[in-house]
Amino acid sequence: MSYTPGDPSQIEVICPTPEEVAAAVQKELDDIGLTREQLEAQAIAGKFDSEAARETWFCLD
Repeated sequence: MSYTPGDPSQIEVICPTPEEVAAAVQKELDDIGLTREQLEAQAIAGKFDSEAARETWFCLD
C-alpha cells in the first residue's frame, strides 16, 4: 500500500495557545486520575498503571 498525498491546501494546521495546551494536559491528568508528579514517578519507575497513563506521559515528554 502506498501513500498518496492529498491537496496541501486542504490541510488544517492547529496551533494551540500555551493556555490551551495546559488545559488539555490537565484534562488528560484528570481523566487518568493522576497528578503530574504521580505520572512522572511512574515514568521514572518505567511502570505505568495503564496504557492511558503511558500515552499521556508520551505527550508530555
